[in-house]
Amino acid sequence: MPGVPTVTSDDSSGFPAALDAASAADAIVYMGGIDNSVELGEMDRDQITWPGVQLQLIGELGTLGKPLIVVQMGGGQVDDTELKANSSVRNHLTMVNANYR
Repeated sequence: MPGVPTVTSDDSSGFPAALDAASAADAIVYMGGIDNSVELGEMDRDQITWPGVQLQLIGELGTLGKPLIVVQMGGGQVDDTELKANSSVRNHLTMVNANYR
């Protein structure tokens, strides 16, 4: 169930459906991060933040109080400071880094 159409999207219209689905689950797995539209070998990023509205959705998922697994996809790192600082997320969070080459 996607909550964000693409990793760089600012469209949050899918949040209600994602939150409804997550509310019915025992645990939540969010897969996001970056993809080749953000970074490639010949295309460097100029920031390390999570693109689009992903952090907003993760924050809202964290308020559900369920175990939350965030799988960060992509070839490079993104800054998880905001996730770790958000007590709604931090108290239920497991981070998995799933880089690809």
